[in-house]
Amino acid sequence: MPRDIEKISGEIARSATFDSYSLWRILKDVNNQILALNRTHAPVPIELARLRVIIARAQELRQARGWSRNARARDTDTASGAMGGGFDAFDFVDHYRALGGLRMAVDMGDRAVDIRQWNLDTPEAADFWARGWAGFDPGRRAAVARALLIRGRY
Repeated sequence: MPRDIEKISGEIARSATFDSYSLWRILKDVNNQILALNRTHAPVPIELARLRVIIARAQELRQARGWSRNARARDTDTASGAMGGGFDAFDFVDHYRALGGLRMAVDMGDRAVDIRQWNLDTPEAADFWARGWAGFDPGRRAAVARALLIRGRY
């Protein structure tokens, strides 16, 4: 079984289907399901525990070996500003932070918020930010700045 987990994790880490954010989100959802089962004292299915190990290992492999991939078309659509009224600045900020983004928002008074970057982002986060920020209108940029301010440093 450990060889199967290693093989599956390696394939997921090299896959063009999953980016760092997708892996993080899947792992978070699996952990939430396990926590909910533990709260009710229900047994955790072995498949769920195995999935958690596989996804965690895939994240480790991707980070350790630097397996990065080009962003998916879905990411471009999410960040392009071409979406309809369904834009959520907090989703954009959460996705950016999950990719390793380190920009911060600073309250300048008079309802003005400035975004600053003191540390370097990961390449995936920098690419995601550049693609998204360039396509945003001033209203969406202000919404992202407020979301960064509310989310805090990390």
